[in-house]
Amino acid sequence: MKRLLYFLFVGLLALTLVQCGKPTTPKPEEPTSPPAATQPPPTEAPTAEPTEVPPKILRVAATASVTTWDPSSSFSTEALYLANIYEPLMWINPDGTFEPALAESWDVSDDGLTWTFHIRDGVKFHDGSELTADVVKASIERTRELGTGASWIWWMVDSIEAVDDLTVEMTLSTAYPLDRVAASTYAAWIMSPAAAAMEDSEWFEAGNEAGSGPWMLESYTPDEEIVLTRFEDYWGGWDDSQFDKVVISIVPEQVVQSQMLEGGEVDLALSLPAETLEDFQADPNFVVYEDATLFNYVGLLNTQRPPLDNKLVRQA
Repeated sequence: MKRLLYFLFVGLLALTLVQCGKPTTPKPEEPTSPPAATQPPPTEAPTAEPTEVPPKILRVAATASVTTWDPSSSFSTEALYLANIYEPLMWINPDGTFEPALAESWDVSDDGLTWTFHIRDGVKFHDGSELTADVVKASIERTRELGTGASWIWWMVDSIEAVDDLTVEMTLSTAYPLDRVAASTYAAWIMSPAAAAMEDSEWFEAGNEAGSGPWMLESYTPDEEIVLTRFEDYWGGWDDSQFDKVVISIVPEQVVQSQMLEGGEVDLALSLPAETLEDFQADPNFVVYEDATLFNYVGLLNTQRPPLDNKLVRQA
């Protein structure tokens, strides 16, 4: 308003000066050339407000519950989740072949007693610390010293030495396929230096983790929900087609998982009733993935009591 009043005042003042000034003899007007055509100044197109891209979320129904978040003590179904948060030195495929994980390569002495692991450079943990040979040594030694879960898998290891920043040497008491141990989904996870220094599981059970895997634990509601968010500094990298977050509903009942999938509550169900398989395969709205697995069921028989004390019954 003040700016508008200012211009009105200047306009009235100019009009007063014209009316009150000394009259002059008018001169004949001189011909003037027409004014040059002018182009209006270019106007910039308004800048569009950047639209916020919603995160890509994968909704999963799984039966696996969590008995512990401590990677050294885990020996149950929570391995399904830990395998996305932590990494071992190598991975084993269903066909029995191995591929590098935190170890880029490894060598075995001719007598099978010395295994040398060459650690991947530039790997970061979720807490910002970096992977080194000392961290690998500390992680495995923590697991062995706690003596919980599947820590016994390292029984054949006599000593672990960090030869340099990126080389770990393990000496065995007897020749053994250590690659199968180092690739285990139990007791072989490598954790950050701070986590490897933990003397018990209390910090982990509070919902904390310190892995190097592609996913971080964002939140956990016991027996209900697990939320994982991707680790942007993951050494394996990301592309735009991948998910930003995974929301896992812990659903023990297979029938309920099936209902959630059909109702659109989840995008992926990990355990469905066998009798529903053909229906899902025939429905174009669903895709059924089949693949080999390393999962094993072990049955223990009491051979001291009938009828299992009878060899013929056991063979049947």
